[in-house]
Amino acid sequence: MKAWLFSFLIPGVAVWAASCTAEQASPPEAPCDAAETVTYRVQVARIFYNNCITCHNNASRLGSISLEGYENAKQVVREGRLLGAVRHAPGFSPMPQGNGPRLSECDIQAIEQWLNNGTPY
Repeated sequence: MKAWLFSFLIPGVAVWAASCTAEQASPPEAPCDAAETVTYRVQVARIFYNNCITCHNNASRLGSISLEGYENAKQVVREGRLLGAVRHAPGFSPMPQGNGPRLSECDIQAIEQWLNNGTPY
């Protein structure tokens, strides 16, 4: 009975201990779909609503910026500060601030492609 118990207990403890001490690798980010035409309605609104609207909405307008709605978002992106901020480029206030995660490279590329294509709705 003891041999049977130890045959399951020892490997189980070893797996548990390894999971607590080993660094977990982040899953690789999915490749960006660069061929797709980026529009506000399909991609950019989701990025802004998932990452920016909590602070940059029509009510709070932190930093005098609202990314709520197409016209506001288009104006902010065309002013040129947004890409530098989300890239955390020198000379720009990095966004998101605090402990929030940085936008994924795919999201940043989508915003840049949207701007380069004339900010289509």
